[in-house]
Amino acid sequence: MQAGEERIAQIVAEVLKKLQPYLLPGQPAPDHLVAGAAPANTPGEQGIFNDLEAALAAAKKAQAELMALARDTREKIIAAIRQIFLENAEKLARLAVEETAMGRYEDKIVKNKNAALLTPGMEDLEQRVDAGTTGMIFSERGPFGLIVSIEPTTNPVASPVNHGLAMIAAGNSVFFAPHPRAVKCCHEVVRLFNEAICKAGGPANLVVTTQEVSLDNVRRAMASPQVNLIVATGGHTLVEAALASGKKCIAGGPGNPPVVVDETADIELAARNIILGASFDNNLLCIAEKEVFVVDQVADALLLAMQRQGNYVASNLEIQQLTKLLVVDGKINSRFIGQNPSRILKEIGVRVGDEVRAVVMEVPLEHPLVTLEQLMPVLPVVRVKDFATALKVSREVEHGFRHTAAIYTRDYTRAAAFARAMEATLTVVNVPTYAGLGGEGIGKPTMTVAGPTGEGITSPRTYTRERNVVFGGQLTIV
Repeated sequence: MQAGEERIAQIVAEVLKKLQPYLLPGQPAPDHLVAGAAPANTPGEQGIFNDLEAALAAAKKAQAELMALARDTREKIIAAIRQIFLENAEKLARLAVEETAMGRYEDKIVKNKNAALLTPGMEDLEQRVDAGTTGMIFSERGPFGLIVSIEPTTNPVASPVNHGLAMIAAGNSVFFAPHPRAVKCCHEVVRLFNEAICKAGGPANLVVTTQEVSLDNVRRAMASPQVNLIVATGGHTLVEAALASGKKCIAGGPGNPPVVVDETADIELAARNIILGASFDNNLLCIAEKEVFVVDQVADALLLAMQRQGNYVASNLEIQQLTKLLVVDGKINSRFIGQNPSRILKEIGVRVGDEVRAVVMEVPLEHPLVTLEQLMPVLPVVRVKDFATALKVSREVEHGFRHTAAIYTRDYTRAAAFARAMEATLTVVNVPTYAGLGGEGIGKPTMTVAGPTGEGITSPRTYTRERNVVFGGQLTIV
């Protein structure tokens, strides 16, 4: 085994240990972590294969067939994919909540529809011509080929829909490697992709996966000579494994997005938007607001505004109880990731309805929920002396991920200073963080913010290579 593969195997073993808290009762242990539905009648039916190598070979063949089609046929394929996932957004949202036991059904519908409708298509693939007296260069964006896309459990439908649309628009085929807790979602997504593609005149098996999901399959897929690119969305360990593959990798790592509210901010707007972002799908998005630093002068007003808007503001005793519940041995208690506030508060004897979107708790800077990526609708709020202090501590708790950051201010020189200091892939001003990805904003929708590898907000162009043809001689006509 080569050194790179040995490192991947080592990391896989570490991942197995870390996955145990996330596995549902009764799930089998590795190598076969989760079995899919009953085997298909024939290998590869609707893109779901019993054998990994067969899946990769079929996807490789389908990618070549896609590139042999006219570009307008690919446009029709993309339109058909959008349509089928819009039609099935509610059903897939219900499946995601039932299988993963995380998030909010109504928010997952929004995520699924946004992924289907707003993911950029072939218009993202610009062509360029540079001509002069000595020749001409024609530049175009070409596909990588076959992509292995490792999908998270936090977005088990929206992520593969977004990725698949963008990757196919770019001319690639895709092998999806789902999280063990999201196999049913992945199988249904793959089935719908194939149904739409074939009806639009495209090749079968442009999107594939396997019946059984195992980390060994992921390792083998990443190492396969048939695979040209790896896309990994998840935590540090997953990113490290993908980078160790020796192949080109696009990685979306963790985030801990801070929010700054200064004394010039519109407090009612800030309270509304921060909660909208932090509570959306119970904070499962990596870009979601994770902690707030508010200048002391307006801290009381912000907390009161959040309470008036229907959120639960925890007392000092409740904060102690919640901290003990949610942080165990210095880590987030995975039992409560993506859970409604009503379920979390019930554990400490507080009864609220599901209409409560978030739990707000005023805590000191050193509180563990300030520094840990919690992925739940429990929002720590920290008072700070002034904007300079808020900026300093925001950089500290973001841990250099350079992922996402937000600020509420009427002073746009401060907004600019904040953006420069944070060096984040995505900085938003006076809007929820999800506005930066197309929700209530003008950003490009994506489910992978590739900070660790530098691509940033991914789109079809991300999944292409630049290809150039150079013509000699004077080719200008003027």
